[in-house]
Amino acid sequence: MKKQLSLTESASRRPPLCASSPLLWSLFPFAAGIFAAWTHSPFYVAIGIATSAVLSLRENPVRRITVIGSFLAGTILMSLRAEVPHGDWRFLPPRETVGQLKLVEIFNARKADHLAGIGTLLSTEIPSDSVSSRQVAFYLESVATKGTRPGLGEVLEFRGVLSYLPFSEQHDDYQLYLLRRDIHLTLNQGEILASRSPPPRFEQLRLQLRETCRAALTHGSKGKGHPGMVLASMLLGDRSLLSEEQIVLYKQSGTFHLFAVSGLHVGSFAICLHLLTGFIRIPPQWRILPVLLGTWSYVWLTGSSPSAIRAGIMVSCLSMARYLLRQPQFFPSLVLSAWLVLIYNPRQLFDLGFQLSYGVVSSIILVGLPMAQCCRVSLEGIFSRIYPRKRWQDLLGRLIQSIADLACVSISAGMASMPLIVQHFGLFAPGGILLGILLNPLASLTVMLGCLVMLTGIAIGNLPAGWIAMATWPGIRLMESMIAVCLRIPGAVSERHWPWPPTGTVLLMGALILAWWLQWMRQNGKALPPATVLLPLAVILAGLSLASIGA
Repeated sequence: MKKQLSLTESASRRPPLCASSPLLWSLFPFAAGIFAAWTHSPFYVAIGIATSAVLSLRENPVRRITVIGSFLAGTILMSLRAEVPHGDWRFLPPRETVGQLKLVEIFNARKADHLAGIGTLLSTEIPSDSVSSRQVAFYLESVATKGTRPGLGEVLEFRGVLSYLPFSEQHDDYQLYLLRRDIHLTLNQGEILASRSPPPRFEQLRLQLRETCRAALTHGSKGKGHPGMVLASMLLGDRSLLSEEQIVLYKQSGTFHLFAVSGLHVGSFAICLHLLTGFIRIPPQWRILPVLLGTWSYVWLTGSSPSAIRAGIMVSCLSMARYLLRQPQFFPSLVLSAWLVLIYNPRQLFDLGFQLSYGVVSSIILVGLPMAQCCRVSLEGIFSRIYPRKRWQDLLGRLIQSIADLACVSISAGMASMPLIVQHFGLFAPGGILLGILLNPLASLTVMLGCLVMLTGIAIGNLPAGWIAMATWPGIRLMESMIAVCLRIPGAVSERHWPWPPTGTVLLMGALILAWWLQWMRQNGKALPPATVLLPLAVILAGLSLASIGA
């Protein structure tokens, strides 16, 4: 008979109980409905309804209705949001045209004199115009707007070559990314002729504040490649501030995500605001207001990219659980944030950033935290044999426990991201897992100091903000040195071809489902061996090994 965990057992010796979340019964069928509608196949819709009905047979009527209703809701929502390409586009070759577009999203252009992003076509000179009001991905020369930064909502006049993606014979990675977002048009090989309408005043305010923050972050910098430029690139998501050598360095090491505003940046910004509100002695029950207001202001300031909005929703759910429920309900908050993100934009389900964000955080909660707790219990057992202990031995024990916690979190996060990175980028970086033990805390600290720089620059001025910015330069140099050393280690980073394109995501999902099931077993009193926390990581390693053999 298996031993049951005692309810009176010390909480410090029990694994984190983080498998409960009632919304799981809604999230999974909701996501399955989105996938079924995305395939445009009645077969998948029928299979999804049948599977939902079978899985809910043994449940109570309310849960059965929830499962089936969530699947249908996901299918309907995705069908309403989907942009179907015009039927005549299959007969249209790329053509040059002149027209106007309204900026919706701005990307980092590869060249300083170019503008890239997503816009809504307002008009064209095509005789049979079937593209107006459609979204288009553009990359155009921007000589007419040189020296100024266009803002969201601005109307630009263009000349370029319009291409129709859905009926092309082959698609590269960027085109596949656009198609997953239901963007079926591209505009290239042209230029911006003029700005016909300025951005709204609220957007102009954002651009002014962004320039103020950029000036504070880059105070004392001497051009591209300088640590101040790296700091501004990390905080504002502007990769054009990096030198070509730095771009190559971060891409080869798999750390280029540090320059896309996402969970690391928004989460670090929220932690910094939380510490600041505590420092100025705001009552705990009121701290959530400035923290969330500051967090969403940062999301808005950086351009409200999908990854930033997703991270803002995630941080908001975690913060509200912490402040309203007085407990860090990590897993239920994560599930709630995923549910809200998919309602806001169901296409995010197919976005690599969504899969990486939620895959990594889920792995940290379901694998990393239990691993860290097992290590903590083992270390407590080792240090308990030393009695009496001196003060330096206690400090050493705490230091070792902290390093073990960081190692567990880094290993769980790195292993979760590896199937997706190998699948999409062909990059196998086991050295990055160990590098992350030091790199991730250093990057978080850099972002938090950058938060202070931005707040100080807006409130006081660039001179005091510049002093704080200069304090980050040694840390940034240290990060780049560690990455360079990691790249020199044989086998730390290598190219790896993934032979089965869709299975990287499936492998990660399978490992996370196994991790959740193990946590659910522990939460229901099953005394499992400590080594079982490593089973999800073993599944990922086995999948990667099979992929290597298959390649």
